[in-house]
Amino acid sequence: MIIDGIDITTLLKARKKFEEYRRNIKTERDKFAAIQTFEFCFELAWKTMRRLLESPGNHQKRPCKIRIAIDHHAPSASVHPKSP
Repeated sequence: MIIDGIDITTLLKARKKFEEYRRNIKTERDKFAAIQTFEFCFELAWKTMRRLLESPGNHQKRPCKIRIAIDHHAPSASVHPKSP
């Protein structure tokens, strides 16, 4: 998916992979995999947002476009951990 000339496909894939790991934590190794995947996803999100903000164009609508794109590709995903 491309938003204002910036490809966010890798970010969407990384978020999906993080959600998969986060939901299936059974061992200590799974926990570390989820943490590492989160760190990668966070760093990628940070770099993507920076690229979007540094590129020319209408900045006012970009956060809305990004939120819609992420929600559309991961509607059941949540950034909050599972309840015990």
